[in-house]
Amino acid sequence: NTVLAVVSGFVDIPSVAPTIAIMLGLGAGVDYALFLVARFRTRLRAGDDVVTAAANANSATGTAIITAGAIVVVSICGLYVTGITIIGRMGLAAAIVVAVAAVTTVVLVPAALRLAGRRVLPKAERNLAEGTVISEAEGKEGHRARVLATAVARRPWQTAVVSTVILVLLAAPSLNLQLGQPDDSNRPAGDTMRVAYDRLSDGFGPGFNGPLLVAVDLSSAQDPQATSQAVVSSLQTVPGVAAVAPAQLNPAGDTAVVTVIPTTAPQAPETSDLVERLREEVLPSTLQGTGSTAYIGGQTATYDDLASEVSQTLVLLVIVVVGLSLVLLAIAFRSLWLPVVSAVLNLLSIGAAYGVVTLAFQTELGTSLVGVAEQPVVSFVPMLMFAILFGLSMDYNVFLLSAVRDERAAGYSARDAVPRGVGRTASLITTAGAIMTLVFLGFTFTSETEVKMIGLGLATAVLIDVTIVRLFLAPAILELLGEKAWWWPGRGKAEAKPHGAVVAWAVPGGPDRGREP
Repeated sequence: NTVLAVVSGFVDIPSVAPTIAIMLGLGAGVDYALFLVARFRTRLRAGDDVVTAAANANSATGTAIITAGAIVVVSICGLYVTGITIIGRMGLAAAIVVAVAAVTTVVLVPAALRLAGRRVLPKAERNLAEGTVISEAEGKEGHRARVLATAVARRPWQTAVVSTVILVLLAAPSLNLQLGQPDDSNRPAGDTMRVAYDRLSDGFGPGFNGPLLVAVDLSSAQDPQATSQAVVSSLQTVPGVAAVAPAQLNPAGDTAVVTVIPTTAPQAPETSDLVERLREEVLPSTLQGTGSTAYIGGQTATYDDLASEVSQTLVLLVIVVVGLSLVLLAIAFRSLWLPVVSAVLNLLSIGAAYGVVTLAFQTELGTSLVGVAEQPVVSFVPMLMFAILFGLSMDYNVFLLSAVRDERAAGYSARDAVPRGVGRTASLITTAGAIMTLVFLGFTFTSETEVKMIGLGLATAVLIDVTIVRLFLAPAILELLGEKAWWWPGRGKAEAKPHGAVVAWAVPGGPDRGREP
């Protein structure tokens, strides 16, 4: 937050951005710390002294944390490719907090672990002599997860198909996703802004809460007064227009502003249709031959333009974020298949989250559960969710793949390494995911609609990712790929080594290089 406050002195940060950044920073920070602590405990049980354990943990897991954090930052900063300033700056705020969380974890947590020492272990293990190898600990920890992963490995095709079908079914409602901007009619009953909205709507009609502003450029008009009056007269005859105020000319007489009151509410589809009709037909026809041009602003027009811009740039965002993430993962794991598989799994998780958000805010059953009125999804929410979720999903993916890679480095075959890697990380990833899910769900109780939608979407995606994807779909895909998952140009097919053999190329440099975890 301190860094964000400093940055806000040079760059305008949207008011909702700090809330989103805090939400993401809390979740990511807890995750990173948990993974580092878990690795530290493992090294203590392997016989390392406290200092060596902290160094080894930071060497192996610290690299994964920085890689995961970098992917999150790259994903969120990808929002700048949309060209929409407000969305880009929301991403900047979130990226700053995540970057600080990752760096803080690898710098401060090892020092804290050095001070905590063996107190991070269960009571039964704390009093053992330093350097004692607790051989049974690793076998007990993650036993259930390894059993589950072994069962998945026996039926990888069935598991992959069933998991994919579930994710696709969850994502299906997103086909009806409606982008827009909730207005004050969506606020809770009794809220002062809701009361004011209802009073104005009852007294002057629903369109009074969202007037359209028509700005006419008269700098090239021969008779500005007559041209502006022609615009007013034309607007008064358009179906869907309740009232048109007299044109207001500036002192120079080169600009006129006309206020138009629709017959329908700001977020009604009919109002959006009216804006399009005025832009495409009515105003161009009225001003033809005058040399003047008219522009439409106001609440509905602004939100429609933002939704249109988001729709047009979302594909570009997906291409940029996925492309950069593929490059980072390929460099980190020296594999071509793993980045592609990771990207596909992440996209499935995000699609499922979109579907849940659509059900929650655009169906009668969903809104009754969430406690809101039916409303469109805020136009920038899907874009922001994609950038954040793609990065967060990569976090868990990086830690899972790192564990599998370590098992291969210890001499296990690609298929044998999967259940062992899942066993090492499943309980930790599930715990971290549960904490992050609760953090995100906590923000659904806010009155800010945008934050509520983002909180629910992120919580849903994380929950799906740490259960369906990491426990079932990812192990099944890795099992199906086998050694192919780790193929890299110029590196021959990896051969399975006897347990305990050193496979130096598979492990990043560090104090525990080539050692059995």
